[in-house]
Parts: sequence; C-alpha cells; structure tokens
Amino acid sequence: MIGPVVLALLICAHLVASLRIKDSLNHVRDFRVGTTWIRDNAEADALIIAKEPHAIYLYAHRSTVDLPTSVADLQTIVSQWDHPYVLIAPKQDRSDAGEWSYDNSTQVLFEALQSGVVPAQIVFEDGSAMVRLYQVDATSHAAHPQ
Repeated sequence: MIGPVVLALLICAHLVASLRIKDSLNHVRDFRVGTTWIRDNAEADALIIAKEPHAIYLYAHRSTVDLPTSVADLQTIVSQWDHPYVLIAPKQDRSDAGEWSYDNSTQVLFEALQSGVVPAQIVFEDGSAMVRLYQVDATSHAAHPQ
C-alpha cells in the first residue's frame, strides 16, 4: 500500500517541478527556425550542411552533413553537390548574459558566405534567432578549392 502512495507523491513532485521550469526555448536554440523553410521549400534530395546534423535531419527531413570547421573543407563539400544549403545557426545554448552567439568556426564560415568567398545566396534569415540559410552556387569557380 505504501508503494502507490510513494509513486503518487513522486508524480506530484515531478509535476510541480515541471510547472516551475520556464520555457526551454528561452535557454536553447529552436531547431524549427530554418528547418521549417527547408522542409517546405528545399528539394527532396537537397543536402543540408549544418551543426547538429542529426537534429536538423529530424526537423527538415533532408540529407545532412556536419558543418566543417574551415572554409577549405566547406568548399570541398559544396564542390561535390549541386546547390547544397548551408545552415548557419548559433551555439545550442545562450551565453550567461542571455545572448545567442556563433562558435568561432561558424563565425568564420558565416563571414565567408557573406563576403562571397563561398558564393551563395541567402534564402532564409531570422535575425533575432541568428539563423541564416544559404544556397551555395557549387558550379562557380570560386566554390571549388584550388
């Protein structure tokens, strides 16, 4: 008889604790941002290059590979695909100050995409979430490593 009472108390304690937790999206990145556009607009056989490729695959339902850490490695990947997409997104969790930020390698790749070092056009942007999706022009000479 004590077992069911203890179980009921544990369930009540868990429910109370759950109610105290604020919305988790205030603390971690929302993977729906950007991936909804991909799912609704990108070709079914499109390649998405992104951090957290497993999570992106689950949300976008497209083939994914991990975002490399260098421009040269990104150029190598995009040279093997027709018009792949690169999803630039902030680190998984916010800073102690509550701000989104890119890790160092993502910042470098973002700058390469913005400046045209890797030729691409932006197809989706959510500035408040720091999420940007680029479609890379893999046929351009500049996209291929020398």
